[in-house]
Amino acid sequence: GFIVPSLEDAMANACRVYGLAPADFSCQPPPGEEASTRFAFFRVGDLQFELIEPRSAHFRKVLLGMPSGGAGINHVAWRVDDIEAAV
Repeated sequence: GFIVPSLEDAMANACRVYGLAPADFSCQPPPGEEASTRFAFFRVGDLQFELIEPRSAHFRKVLLGMPSGGAGINHVAWRVDDIEAAV
C-alpha cells in the first residue's frame, strides 16, 4: 500500500501513468463519506495496488514521524496458493 496525501491526486496520477479510468478504482469508504482513512484499490495486469490517504490528525502525526515524511510505500503483500509452503 502507498500512503498518499491526497487520494484524488494519486488516483488522477494513476490514470495518467497507467491509462486507467475512474471506474477502474474501488474506493472505501465510497467518495463523499467521511472516514479517518480512505482507500482506493486498482489493478494493473496481475498486480493490485492500494492507495491510502490518512485523514485523522493522529494518523497524519504518526506518519509524519516516519523517515519518508509519511508518504510512500507502507507495505507489500504477495498472494500464494500455500502459505505454509511459501514460508
